[in-house]
Amino acid sequence: MLKLRIHKSYADFRLDVDCISDAQITGVFGPSGSGKSTLLACIAGLTAPDSGCIKLNGATLFDGTTRANMPVNRRRIGYVPQDGVVFEHLTVEANLRYSRRSDESAIRFDPLVRTLELGDLLDRPAGEISGGQKRRVALGRALLSGPQLLLLDEPLVGLDRRLAYRTLTMLREVLREPAIPTLYVSHTISDILYLCDGTWGIDRGRVVNVGQPTRLFLHPQWLHDADFADLENLFEAEVIDRSPDDRLLRCRVGDAELSVATDLQLPPSRITLAVHARDIILSLSRPRDISARNVLRGKVTRVKGTPRMLIVFVDVGVEWMVELTLRAVNELEIKVGQPVYVIVKASAIFPIGSAHHRHETASQSG
Repeated sequence: MLKLRIHKSYADFRLDVDCISDAQITGVFGPSGSGKSTLLACIAGLTAPDSGCIKLNGATLFDGTTRANMPVNRRRIGYVPQDGVVFEHLTVEANLRYSRRSDESAIRFDPLVRTLELGDLLDRPAGEISGGQKRRVALGRALLSGPQLLLLDEPLVGLDRRLAYRTLTMLREVLREPAIPTLYVSHTISDILYLCDGTWGIDRGRVVNVGQPTRLFLHPQWLHDADFADLENLFEAEVIDRSPDDRLLRCRVGDAELSVATDLQLPPSRITLAVHARDIILSLSRPRDISARNVLRGKVTRVKGTPRMLIVFVDVGVEWMVELTLRAVNELEIKVGQPVYVIVKASAIFPIGSAHHRHETASQSG
């Protein structure tokens, strides 16, 4: 349980947060400059609030009234900043073991190294590896320290799409077993929906939205059209078989089947896939004589968005988001509970690996 009442003022900005987190992974979402990184710095002890109180599992980390301010090294918090800071003069392995508490960390070294795809880098100086690899090293070091709370500040920023989503599937695996309470800062809705079970929406230094990740769509006054640019559906599917002739992978999602165009030679039994919300088409009747390989029956569960762009949530075995214009929604008379057909090309579905199958992507580490 994390309880926050934080007040911090700068010349042109004020952070004013009063909230509680009891979710396992809480997504901290908001536009640039909204106060997300400042919030994490206050919790970690790198920045002292002007007033307020911070409590973690009943222990007081900061109290402005009594002037209590627990030192950073006693807070048992793993903090991974945006740039993934490492000790560049040490090897990757020395970085990972630097703050390890063998008697307190529930995470074992070797399985974590395999999950983060760092096995081939252990002897390399940390200053010679890529930015994406440095972030994975920083994450591993934080996890091995036995934290009571993990703070991740936009760990995917600057990574290309493939590496970003592969890193996201790694995070999902390492944070769930054992469960480590986490605050995950991002400005990308898709990451929050895939990874988190709670959300704080922050705007101009204030938490304006608390609850399930899908509640982000209930606040069009601060959810802008630009936030839809990277809106993708990330979901797991069961692999049924592979066609060697046309490179199509046949997968099952709920009761529906999907065809996925992929070059994977050794597909796992379960795979994580992504499809962009704008690459999905809705139809009120079953289409005929079309080239798209996937036509799924679904039911509309919600319609949310901004005055110009709407997201239609459709249950096809998993809940997909479909980006439509307001005119399209009105002309089709889309409403909650309506049966629809969901159409998507096999080439529009993007394999991003599986949390339980690492070897097919290990040679692509960035």
